[in-house]
Amino acid sequence: MEIKNKIMFKKKIYIVALLFISGFIILYLYNKNTYIEYQPLIFDGDHYKVQAIGNKKDFNNKLKKVLDYYHEDFKVSNEGNILIKKKLLSEKELLSNYTKKALDKNWSPTKK
Repeated sequence: MEIKNKIMFKKKIYIVALLFISGFIILYLYNKNTYIEYQPLIFDGDHYKVQAIGNKKDFNNKLKKVLDYYHEDFKVSNEGNILIKKKLLSEKELLSNYTKKALDKNWSPTKK
């Protein structure tokens, strides 16, 4: 009877470990593939801050070209907002550069 209990205990440990690992993988994939609204960032001396945009429609049109040029995944919401992958949030310098390019009237995509 004791051997049977040991086997059952090991099975429970394996099941708990499998559930934990599966949960972690699901959470990771969900977080990696979630889209959030793009917030225009600028660098203000010592930190990044959200930049208010006057003509959002023009900015979004230009931002689409910038994101396309750099092969970034994005979507456009029903309201016309640009949605980027959540994983890009940690790339503040990159987002700031995308904002600068989208605000630059002289920037245009060129071949790499």
